[in-house]
Amino acid sequence: MMFRRLRAEPDTAGWTGEPDTAPDAPPATYRMTCDVCGAASHTGVEFGTALDWQLRHAARHPAHRAYTQTVTRPWRARLRS
Repeated sequence: MMFRRLRAEPDTAGWTGEPDTAPDAPPATYRMTCDVCGAASHTGVEFGTALDWQLRHAARHPAHRAYTQTVTRPWRARLRS
């Protein structure tokens, strides 16, 4: 019988995660994907563009009513003061 050695978990005490709001941080981006057919909007920084795509897609395909929104937002880990 083989035994696997457990790896020690890193100590997370003192660390926190937060949205990256630095001036050089990349912007949040948005995308909509149709859950019925898999078609997707372009990924962009304006949520309205993804929403407009969703509404146009639904108008062309009335049975396509379920969508997934994907938001990519930069985060940063830092040590608490």
